[in-house]
Amino acid sequence: MKPRKGERRRFRRFIEAYLDDLYTYAARELDYLVALGVLPDGALDPQDVVDQAVLEAWKRWHERPLHLSARAWLYGAVRRALARLARQYAREPVDLVSLEEVVPDPEADEQVWTYWEPDQVETWEDVVPADVPPAEEAALNDMEIQVLEEALNRLSPFQREAFQLYLVHDLPLLEAARLLNASPQAVRKAAEEARLHLYHALQTFRQGGAP
Repeated sequence: MKPRKGERRRFRRFIEAYLDDLYTYAARELDYLVALGVLPDGALDPQDVVDQAVLEAWKRWHERPLHLSARAWLYGAVRRALARLARQYAREPVDLVSLEEVVPDPEADEQVWTYWEPDQVETWEDVVPADVPPAEEAALNDMEIQVLEEALNRLSPFQREAFQLYLVHDLPLLEAARLLNASPQAVRKAAEEARLHLYHALQTFRQGGAP
């Protein structure tokens, strides 16, 4: 089944509402794969991943599941695109398809495929809890951010994804559980364990110890 005439414009409006979130998520997942040594630094960038995820979403536009929100559905597309691109890169140079190269529908009133850049990204200060009032909490410096990123990468893959989806990207618990094929209880437990691990790593560093 092909999308009906006029749906490209509707799809464009749908996607534009979530682009910043998709870029932030893709960037963090790419950093993780680089830290693990799965990908060399610079092999892919968030634009590559989001382009492929959006193309997949367009192909499956008429198959959107009713049990997932739009954002959760698109995060799933990003996860699949990143896994696919990482596998391709391991086998051979990735042949990427840019959204700018997609032939637009001649019957559409405006092109769906336009170049975009993320407007903002979430920072660690937005997601790491502290026991002291915000006014007394020192801003995270570059070294503290590095400590948190390294601590995040030491988590198990499940803990890390539960933390990212449920606490960082604020997906509803049930939707995060569906994306991870796990129970809501397991996702909540893993996310809270991850947050506690990051908090202790930061506090240990601030007290002069090894993270």
